[in-house]
Amino acid sequence: MEGSRSIYIIGAQCTGKTTLVEDVAEALRTQGAGPFATIKELARGILNTANITRDDIRAGNAGAMEFQKLVLGAQLNEELDRERRGLIVSDRSGIDPIAYATLYGPPEVARDLLESDAWRVLREKMRKGLIILCEPVREWLFDDGTRLMPADDAEWYELHTVFIRLLQQTGITYEVVPATCTSREERVARVLARWRIK
Repeated sequence: MEGSRSIYIIGAQCTGKTTLVEDVAEALRTQGAGPFATIKELARGILNTANITRDDIRAGNAGAMEFQKLVLGAQLNEELDRERRGLIVSDRSGIDPIAYATLYGPPEVARDLLESDAWRVLREKMRKGLIILCEPVREWLFDDGTRLMPADDAEWYELHTVFIRLLQQTGITYEVVPATCTSREERVARVLARWRIK
């Protein structure tokens, strides 16, 4: 039934997620889709208050891994708070900090996150939702001074692959917005077409 599923826009950095979330939210408002709430990217705000730098994340130090745990907990809190208002359109998801911990941290950190109560709840919400994985678009990669930047294209695509592997490992169905789809209108149309199915 239309409107029954929350929408999660996920993927590596600089893949158009925030723009897509904003555009989907605007389309839902315009089309009178009913009540919904958006969740903005949480990691950036936590990064600014946790005394963690993007270099710490790349190094995979203890503080950076604690940061990923904070992001996971914040995602759960936001979803629990906002789901009372209807469906959620989320910029990122519970799997995002796990993907970063998988690529940049020691294996036990990702394992701990995957075994956490917070992830168990978020995983079930994602299994019921529409997951949109944005593929990297080379022309969109830029350094805003805050976000973690990949060392090269190979690292960027490796993170994308980590997302795919984690989604498959955790039994979460997803749809890919391919790199060839760069039109904002077409990206929104793809998301809404998938959202209306079920």
